[in-house]
Amino acid sequence: MDGFTPCLAPPSLPTAEEGSDLTPSSVLLDMEAYITAAAVSNATTAVGYMRTGKPIHITFYLARPPRLSYLCAHFPGPAAADSLHPGAPAARCIKIPPIVISTHADLALLHVTHPAARDLGNDRYHDFFVYTALPLPALHLLPYPHAAAGFQDNEVAIFRCSGDGGGGRYVIAALRNTTDTKKFRLQRYDSDTCRWTSTVLCVDDPVRDIVLPIPDTATELIYHNTDKVITLGGPRVTIGWVDLWRGILLCDVLDHQEELRLRDVPLPKPSRANRRSFCIGGPRPARDIAVVTTSPCAGCFKSFYPVRNFGLENKTKSGENVAKDGDAGAVYNWQAAEEMENSYQGRQARGAGQPQQHENPAKEEPRNFCTSIQFGSFSSEMIPVGCDEVVFIH
Repeated sequence: MDGFTPCLAPPSLPTAEEGSDLTPSSVLLDMEAYITAAAVSNATTAVGYMRTGKPIHITFYLARPPRLSYLCAHFPGPAAADSLHPGAPAARCIKIPPIVISTHADLALLHVTHPAARDLGNDRYHDFFVYTALPLPALHLLPYPHAAAGFQDNEVAIFRCSGDGGGGRYVIAALRNTTDTKKFRLQRYDSDTCRWTSTVLCVDDPVRDIVLPIPDTATELIYHNTDKVITLGGPRVTIGWVDLWRGILLCDVLDHQEELRLRDVPLPKPSRANRRSFCIGGPRPARDIAVVTTSPCAGCFKSFYPVRNFGLENKTKSGENVAKDGDAGAVYNWQAAEEMENSYQGRQARGAGQPQQHENPAKEEPRNFCTSIQFGSFSSEMIPVGCDEVVFIH
């Protein structure tokens, strides 16, 4: 059974006697599951069933931040009859471990690949589960979207509408490219209806083509390629699909079908020192963005990129220093979606923003982010190391 993931021994965590709080309100979570050959169980264990009818056990092992918590997956019994190794222990036939692809409040969205899957590119060998931590652990198998509108792990987000956790409505939203570069397919799952809907949307005003045109030297020529998804929340649940090279597509996913729109928010221009590498290859080694929710009504998020020089050459009428457009050290601000709902013009004006003075970004250190899930009364969508804002790092 070469090519399968071996069962891994999870790392040990501190015990209660060693002073660890084993029921933290929120945790830093490793996104890839450990596979256990034997069944494990604690207060977080939930059992679900894949489309094959075979069971799966999900158990979280919690540690107080900054320690990393993790989850274990156990596949009892033999692999399915139509798998590569029918009858073999399922736990010994894992090609890809389960992955946490999105979290919010007490929810985690899991991507589970069937043990001994014959064809990893075939949708029938992949399942998506929603793990609910409160009030009692539960694992719910999602119906799979239509094959033509399936999504990648980096294109989807889950959001608990009530915000408190412990029950109530949640939505899942994914945005996929179509053959038309300015049209996208929005997939939405609503826990109230237990069904997926599919809507093709156009970008309202593709401003990034004006602010951040694709250079002639670019190897990445597509208008938008989603690298990650951020959730801004608000009464209409605003979600952003981020192309780390060029911009964010925002959508209020609780809007009625006829009201759904995609709003374009361009990212800052690259510094002069980095323009030669703009849109060349993948952006992940050079750029990132993250959302940190410190309150239910957090008002804005900032972006910055550390560079070698901080050129302040102009002053506003009030005497405040600002950086020239495109210079090193420019800092852009965008208002959160709940503050931008009066008019699209208002959104666009505040979305682009103007460079503002900031502490020397060359002194800023990149932060590490891990996904989190709520196990108590406190809720935070993402927990940073040493940061309490939304940042864009270049």
